[in-house]
Amino acid sequence: MRVREVMSSPAVVVAPETSAKQAAAVLDERGFTCLPVVDGDGKLAGAVSEADLLMNRFPPDPRIPVFERPEREVGATVADVMTLDVLTVAPDDQISVVLAALHAVGHRSARSSTRAP
Repeated sequence: MRVREVMSSPAVVVAPETSAKQAAAVLDERGFTCLPVVDGDGKLAGAVSEADLLMNRFPPDPRIPVFERPEREVGATVADVMTLDVLTVAPDDQISVVLAALHAVGHRSARSSTRAP
């Protein structure tokens, strides 16, 4: 099975200037956990996930040990919280290869795009 058989088409994306609230609404409406972020030229600028949008919006739960909690300001826009270094895949890549790559780096999703160098 190839990526093109399971990817959303057209891609559901957000812009860096999209509000965090709007991005969260898109994730909720679509049932996604992550969205590609594209600039004004339609080029991949990063990705924004549920975790990115929720980071530091709630106080830590003292019952749950947290070994590493990145210190970030609560972001108003996607640009404030998005991840810049993202794993990309091509539509013709095999799903099994993509899943292995995701597992190897500890990610849950990838953006379908031109393969990164």
